[in-house]
Amino acid sequence: MASHFVNQANTLRLTINANVRTTKKNAKSNCRRTFNAELLRLAIKNYDWNLQGTLEEQHNLLQEKLRRCVDFAATTRQPKPSRLTDETHQLLLKRSRMDRAANPMEFIELSKLIRRKLKEDHQAHRMKRLLDAAEKRRSIKKCRRQLQQQTATLTALKDENGERLTTRIGMEKRCLQFYSELFASKRYVPLILDDRPSEEVPPILPSKVEAAIKTSKNDKAPGPDGITNEVLKAGSYHLFKSSSGLQSMLETRRCSS
Repeated sequence: MASHFVNQANTLRLTINANVRTTKKNAKSNCRRTFNAELLRLAIKNYDWNLQGTLEEQHNLLQEKLRRCVDFAATTRQPKPSRLTDETHQLLLKRSRMDRAANPMEFIELSKLIRRKLKEDHQAHRMKRLLDAAEKRRSIKKCRRQLQQQTATLTALKDENGERLTTRIGMEKRCLQFYSELFASKRYVPLILDDRPSEEVPPILPSKVEAAIKTSKNDKAPGPDGITNEVLKAGSYHLFKSSSGLQSMLETRRCSS
């Protein structure tokens, strides 16, 4: 980097010659991880699902074993196709290589054409997604929510004194305070002691666990363990039996406490 300063009659002239290298961050891959249902069933069937230790240790062990089965059957899905057509991509590439100063009018006309093509491609992609969701009997409302380009964000909120809150932490505290006061119990309810003799908690059958898993909805975000409903649905009797034993222990602890 070279610089040159000249100060004449309170006039400052500055000349800077700089070679700046810009690096572009690597975009995240669009490849999504999926699994082979047959391989997952085979891995679950051949795995040892005997759980030992405390309730927390058995829960963590069940998660770890299920993750290993998913890793065994995991594959990589091909990246999603672009919503832009090849013609639009070629126009964008042409504009990026064009000298704007040498051809100003051509650059303006090309930009207008690109904007029109982008709008048409976006509308075509939106219509295709909605028609596909309707034909496959999926939720149209959820599909529209996924196609949203932007979401409205709460920027300000008033506290109990009427003062304006603009920080995220302040608005969260105000919401927590408001709903805590709204749903808080305002009436004292005396505790009723149940003196009936206790009964043994019946065990949870594997068929109940299987029925609950089979009726769960797909395309739901997983928890911190990363296990989706599709993975649980692909499980076999061995997984349902191990889960039912864990659920029975949890229900017994809850009733005893």
